[in-house]
Amino acid sequence: MNKRLVILFIMILVSEIAYSKNKLPYKVSYDLEYKDKNENQIVEIGINLTNKSSKSISAFTIVFYLFDYEGNSAIKEKNSIVLRFDEEINAHDSISINKDISQFITEDYETGLEVECLYVSIIEYEDGILWTDPFGIKKF
Repeated sequence: MNKRLVILFIMILVSEIAYSKNKLPYKVSYDLEYKDKNENQIVEIGINLTNKSSKSISAFTIVFYLFDYEGNSAIKEKNSIVLRFDEEINAHDSISINKDISQFITEDYETGLEVECLYVSIIEYEDGILWTDPFGIKKF
């Protein structure tokens, strides 16, 4: 194949990926918090989700991977954590939610956990329409 065609193909692919990321109907960020509760170590994930669409969200599902400081999975019996939130988010509004994820984790961690590849896999709008990205392809 011609070098110019290869370069053109790569440029189109990169611009399509950049375009699709800008078209996501959400913006998401997160942080991990480590807490002691009743002498137990609790790990919470804080999710900040912005609804970039013109419709209200009635529920959404988050997927992510969790690793320890050595790069090993820190999750019991699965390779990802899937969390559903039945929360209403108005059009162009944001929400912050903390969720205890300790029941998914293999052992007590005081620090050192890494979240990777966090994305929204399903958005349910109040009109019944679903937006889906089951594997995070639109995000990454």
